[in-house]
Amino acid sequence: MLRVWGYLSRLRNHPWKTKMISTGGLMATGDIIAQIFVERKSRQQLNLSRTCRYFHVGFFIIGPTFKVWYGMLDKVIKYTGKKAAVSKVFLDQGLFAPVFIVGFLAIMAALRGESNQEMRETIHRDIGPVMVTNYQLWPAVQAANFYFVPLQHRVLVINLVSVVWNTYLAYKAERHAGQIEAGFVKGVTGC
Repeated sequence: MLRVWGYLSRLRNHPWKTKMISTGGLMATGDIIAQIFVERKSRQQLNLSRTCRYFHVGFFIIGPTFKVWYGMLDKVIKYTGKKAAVSKVFLDQGLFAPVFIVGFLAIMAALRGESNQEMRETIHRDIGPVMVTNYQLWPAVQAANFYFVPLQHRVLVINLVSVVWNTYLAYKAERHAGQIEAGFVKGVTGC
């Protein structure tokens, strides 16, 4: 319980930093889970540069993006209750999710050092299956999140569910990348 209280205290005093660190950490956790349990790598085989890449993307891009997006949704949709939750899910899944997923796939491909053509091929290959899986998970999660969870805790709820989602995304985004990586990312991320 003290850890939860500590998180809430940090969230209240340092909302940006707390959301950025938690998102980066949970993105890295999802990648490690993908490597160990989905890709069946041993600890010695873990690609720590890849895990650092996920932490940095979560910290610098996804955490801040989520904070702004969920704050904006609450400003745009001023009414409350079920109608508000349905409207927010509609905007989140209809507008934000497709743009976010394309952006995520593009950023990860760029950080792996893929050319523009390879990046387009990656997005074209992965966008359909990732969107289908997204729509199987996130509408129900977001409906509950928007209806029951106060704004300041929504990114945390998303981050906790995202451990499973990030595991899936890491697997999908990286499964064809083994031959491309070749040390490029280490220089980009500083890991």
